[in-house]
Amino acid sequence: MNDQEINDPNQVPGYLCNEKLDNILTEISMYEIKLEEDPTLPDLGSRYIQSKIAICRQYLNRTQYYLQILKRYEINLKRAEKTFELDLEIKISEKLADDMLVRQQPAQQERKALALSMLKSEHENLAIFKVELQGLDGVIRIVKSRYDDLRYTNQDIKLQRQLIKDDRSGWENDGSGYIKPQSRENGIITGGLPPPVSSEKIDPRDLLDPDKRPEDLPEPKNDSHARQISDFYANQSMNDQKNIKDSSEIEPVITGISYNDLLVD
Repeated sequence: MNDQEINDPNQVPGYLCNEKLDNILTEISMYEIKLEEDPTLPDLGSRYIQSKIAICRQYLNRTQYYLQILKRYEINLKRAEKTFELDLEIKISEKLADDMLVRQQPAQQERKALALSMLKSEHENLAIFKVELQGLDGVIRIVKSRYDDLRYTNQDIKLQRQLIKDDRSGWENDGSGYIKPQSRENGIITGGLPPPVSSEKIDPRDLLDPDKRPEDLPEPKNDSHARQISDFYANQSMNDQKNIKDSSEIEPVITGISYNDLLVD
């Protein structure tokens, strides 16, 4: 069958119906690879990397195959649509030149409108081609996006493989290897920054003493103001500790003074 005889998208070589397109999208939506947060754990090792690489390569090959058949169908569909459009233009020209009913119309616009109305079915078929191309373009974009995601995942797997190599090299050279940072209950990470609010209660008398008062705290005006500052940070510290112990519990909002209230003129 040549392009001249194609009057409908389902006659295009490599035609993919909506059901097939939906099946492709459903299948690639399940192509997800979960990587371990710490690939250097002893129970993972090289088999973990090999397994992830094999799965990723399988998904990549399958997605690339779908891209190829989609693009091949798109090329054939565009060729058929263009041929059909050119054939329609020729038919319109023939109507304007040869059809007696069309030529009897007094104005050029009226003759063209009548010619178009005589070829209504052809125009409807051309619209079907354009709609099919638009839907196919959306499917191709989704599959291409999944293919790119899998490529990025493949790069992440390679980075994890290099991390395992570096970790083993560190242990073999009497190094410490890779050690995941561990945080304590108050949120402090060894070697990291201190928590934003100290977990220790602040003595109001220390706030009044310039030599003992922390530099990041406001200077109190009197004893009452010093107690307000101390109580404010004590409440904030307690809230942080409760949130760290159980983040699923929602603590009530503490009403009263705010930090800006402490900065009295």
